[in-house]
Amino acid sequence: LIKVIPIANSLGNCQLKEAFNLRVEEPHLIDMCFIYNRNASAGASSSASSSSSSSDPWACNNTIAILYEDMKQNRHVKTYNIIVSDKDLAEGPFAQHNVESTASLLIPVPAPLGGLIILGEELLTYHSGTSTKSSPICSRTAAGSSPTASVHAWCRIDNQRFLIGDHTGRLFITMLVPVDETVELHIDYIGETSIPSC
Repeated sequence: LIKVIPIANSLGNCQLKEAFNLRVEEPHLIDMCFIYNRNASAGASSSASSSSSSSDPWACNNTIAILYEDMKQNRHVKTYNIIVSDKDLAEGPFAQHNVESTASLLIPVPAPLGGLIILGEELLTYHSGTSTKSSPICSRTAAGSSPTASVHAWCRIDNQRFLIGDHTGRLFITMLVPVDETVELHIDYIGETSIPSC
């Protein structure tokens, strides 16, 4: 079950409205996040009301992405739109089946790019909503270091750069670079620090 607590924002005053539960059919949930409306600069959760009549799944401001594992231990990503007025879930703008088997974290990417980053131990994958681009995380680390990275924490630097830290204290910076109609991934190892957590 997912508990939804709508927030009404009127003239700068936030008021909690009646909470309700929603059930997702997917079994073992690993991670979940709100994703940004691809056509807006505001956060995905900024609006407490959304219409179930819109034909554009990206028009919803209450879209969540879930990373889950099925009964065969395969991992997948699926999106849902939360229809607050109907207290219901609708199909979201995209889904991605059979992501990396060690995928454990989702990072929402703000507009104008939108979509999300799926983090596994070997690959970082950017999903735009229509296409994907993957890159090895540890291709440029120091000699003798672990070839995999169990990412423990991340933070957003700006709309295209993200800092990620793994289980050994290694820090990486990830940059999404638009090139024509695609997005290039740049992952650079920048050093070591204490093991991050969040």
